Amino acid sequence: SDVMMPGGMNGVELAREIRARRLDIPVLLTSGYAEAAKKAAADEGVYVLAKPYRLEELALAIRDAMTSVAANQMA
Repeated sequence: SDVMMPGGMNGVELAREIRARRLDIPVLLTSGYAEAAKKAAADEGVYVLAKPYRLEELALAIRDAMTSVAANQMA
């Protein structure tokens, strides 16, 4: 998800809600303002991918998010 979303909820709040319901779902946020969102996202254990990004960077970020969730399930 993007950090900035219409309708009142932002990406960090969405990540918090997802994690409250399901810890096994990886969450990856993107933002053109990644520095502003990094602290709040890091507090939730969510990675923020800065825009613009290349397809390869997106693929690595998705893999890292999925690996992180899998590692947390094994712990």
